[in-house]
Amino acid sequence: MPARPTAWYMRQITSPNVTAIMTTSVPLADGGALGTTNVTGAALLPLLLPGHLCGVGLAFFGDWAEVSFTVDDALPHCERLPGLWTDAVEDLERDLGPTA
Repeated sequence: MPARPTAWYMRQITSPNVTAIMTTSVPLADGGALGTTNVTGAALLPLLLPGHLCGVGLAFFGDWAEVSFTVDDALPHCERLPGLWTDAVEDLERDLGPTA
């Protein structure tokens, strides 16, 4: 796309009037490895756009994942996000039942 329509489009989709939260999902490694190096963790810091209170990033490595939050202190109870996320994932896992 030409630069002007692209700039307009990016302003629109990143406006807090259009999106309340910014999220991203990044596959960082295939099967938990980058070449011959085994990945044991990551620190994905999601972008916090102007006017947004929260950004969430999910990095996944084969059969495990890590979530990261970037928050503005203006978000009430933002320190509870990691625990709420963990609780929700555990609820989903329990509802799915045992794996085969």
